[in-house]
Amino acid sequence: MRLTPAPCLVFTHPFTNRCHNLQVKNISALGMAVEESGASSVLLPGLLIHDAQLYIGTTPIMTCLLKVVYSNQRENEKYKIDSGLMLLDVPNSQHFSYMGVIEQVKDPHSYIGSQVDIIELFAFFLKVVLSTLQSTMKLSNK
Repeated sequence: MRLTPAPCLVFTHPFTNRCHNLQVKNISALGMAVEESGASSVLLPGLLIHDAQLYIGTTPIMTCLLKVVYSNQRENEKYKIDSGLMLLDVPNSQHFSYMGVIEQVKDPHSYIGSQVDIIELFAFFLKVVLSTLQSTMKLSNK
């Protein structure tokens, strides 16, 4: 799935200790794909990237551990390399924000919020349980 504005991945390369900033071309619940220029490609399959930061605009979404799954040169473009990165470790609260962004892009009417009113939540569960019990009682009386 493509996002607008495109997210950007910022990380320090584990071998060179240089900071890199790559535009994310595709994003999913399990990872992302980035595009690199062949002349300045830095991602190798199997590479672990610690403390990678994902930004949308200037807003940091998460800091995570990534693993490069593949790095393929495009057939029709000699100097473009597509690399796939898999999420390995993400703090729960940050993954929740990440998934919220993805779900809202897939369905603009969906919303995943982190703030929950416990009393409203309990009232909702109680209403569902009572409704289920009433339906069960009606069926068993027939």
